[in-house]
Amino acid sequence: MKDRFNDCKTEAEKLLYQKLFSELYYPTPRMYVGGIQINIALVPYRLAFVEACSKEKEKRIIKQLRKKRWHVLFYDPAQITNADLCDEYLAKQSKLPAIYGLVRF
Repeated sequence: MKDRFNDCKTEAEKLLYQKLFSELYYPTPRMYVGGIQINIALVPYRLAFVEACSKEKEKRIIKQLRKKRWHVLFYDPAQITNADLCDEYLAKQSKLPAIYGLVRF
């Protein structure tokens, strides 16, 4: 699997990518599913990390991705400014270990 770190555009994307990659996942940055841009995707798990936006837009994103059987986790890039905050964000995401049995961060 190819390291696609250079495809990440924002600092938050880079931090999420690095953390997931270090935990032996293969994140895919900047992927489109059903016309929706996913900032970081874990394709085998159909898990999408999408930058937070307005509530109306988030509802539309969830609806579109659910049609394709994806789960969506929104993140605020202002809250993921360093590795420790990225770890904290991922640890709070109960969907990660509960749905997929993934490693706790």
